[in-house]
Amino acid sequence: MFQLILQTFATLALAPLSRWIVIKIEEKSIRLGLVDKPNERSSHKQPTPRGGGLAFVVLSLLATSIIVLFFDSNHKLAFALLAGGSIVAAVGFKDDLSGLTVQARFAMQITAAIIATAILGGLPSIEFGSYQFDVGWASFPISVFVIVWSTNLYNFMDGIDSFAGAQGIHVFSFFAGALLWLGDFESAWIAVSFALSIAGFLMRNWPPAKIFMGDVGSGFLGFSIAVFAIHLQNTNKLSLLISTIAYSAFAFDATSTLIKRTLQGKNPLKGHREHAYQVLHHVHQWPHRKISIALMVFNLVISAIGITAFLNPSLAAKAGLLTILLCFAAFTSIQYVRQNS
Repeated sequence: MFQLILQTFATLALAPLSRWIVIKIEEKSIRLGLVDKPNERSSHKQPTPRGGGLAFVVLSLLATSIIVLFFDSNHKLAFALLAGGSIVAAVGFKDDLSGLTVQARFAMQITAAIIATAILGGLPSIEFGSYQFDVGWASFPISVFVIVWSTNLYNFMDGIDSFAGAQGIHVFSFFAGALLWLGDFESAWIAVSFALSIAGFLMRNWPPAKIFMGDVGSGFLGFSIAVFAIHLQNTNKLSLLISTIAYSAFAFDATSTLIKRTLQGKNPLKGHREHAYQVLHHVHQWPHRKISIALMVFNLVISAIGITAFLNPSLAAKAGLLTILLCFAAFTSIQYVRQNS
């Protein structure tokens, strides 16, 4: 009982501790000149320190390490997060400090994904409603692809104040709730630790942001969400479909925008302002706060759909279809505003 109380208080302390660390990073970044200066694609107007995501990276990985010591169960999730997440965060931090070539960054992301996939055992099957598909030899490459794409799409979506932080809290809270319901307290505690560590950062990133997450944070969150989703699918706790429903606001926007730009013959790797959140800000003139609140409201609806699918697996396929339709309607209407402005 005492151990449980100690763990609870230690976990709750993550948010204020994260906020304190972020403030220290702000001060250090300003002294070192590590600031993002506005350019033609920026959504901010003032030079702003970057690298604040380092706070929740350190705290969430530290909490994960400590949780491993307290729990006697299978630690595949924790080891995948620690091994691969450390690499992704280190690469992102180096990029924040002095920049990296696309090739070097991508190579290290693939390395991290391969390590995590090896620990998790690939992605042997994918559940879609009441159907389960064995992917056979493609298990390993599909897992690596999912992790690498999630790592990068999160970076693409981290473009305005509080947006990526709010999404991270939503997804990890969803994971935590599902895992607590299933009695997987080790994984649930890890998810809660992530959510609270991000919350501390968000206190300083809420509009107008005092500091940005940086690549150290965005890549790490995308990587960690994918690792969580694969682990939960492999352990039959939460299907990849339901995890994707919870993640859909980012996954749909980033993926559909990439596909659209590719079909239009545009360079998918070149910076742009075509994501839905960018259109809302630059074309429709929505402030950062309003866009983040809209994301939170959208995620409440998505959570209701995801919870319904979680509690009634036979409805999962229909829930997935409904999520796609909602995302398509939301993002199509936003793009229509762009084309007629």
